[in-house]
Amino acid sequence: MKLENLFGNVKKDAKRVGRGIGSGKGKTAGRGTKGQLSRTGKKIRPGFEGGQLPLAQRVPKKPGFKSLSPKAVTITLDKLNGIKAGSKINSAKLFEMGLISTLTEKFKIVANDKYDNSLVLDTLAISEGAKKIVEKTAKKTETIVETK
Repeated sequence: MKLENLFGNVKKDAKRVGRGIGSGKGKTAGRGTKGQLSRTGKKIRPGFEGGQLPLAQRVPKKPGFKSLSPKAVTITLDKLNGIKAGSKINSAKLFEMGLISTLTEKFKIVANDKYDNSLVLDTLAISEGAKKIVEKTAKKTETIVETK
């Protein structure tokens, strides 16, 4: 007795489709009649539901979505009152103070009535009202440096 004779012919021959009605897989070759799936070269991408809105788009997304372009942090002028007059305010200084969480975080300085300091603001974004208030209280000519 040999090992290859133990189980006989284990591998079944593949069913030959489309070889007449007597074969059991003739005429439509087991694909049913008509429709997209019965055609040759069918190209249906995974998740396609025949024009219906796919499940991946219908279901609600996970909570906690984080935008790739987050909004700028708003910093009011009264938070800048405790800083020594004449010092330059930039992202490094604001990070030091804990007003922004990272050095690259976007921020915008907005107006507030309680401002009585003279600072040099090195910022990308400042509101019109804040700009007027800073220029009104300024002792130096260079109060706002627009960084590009």
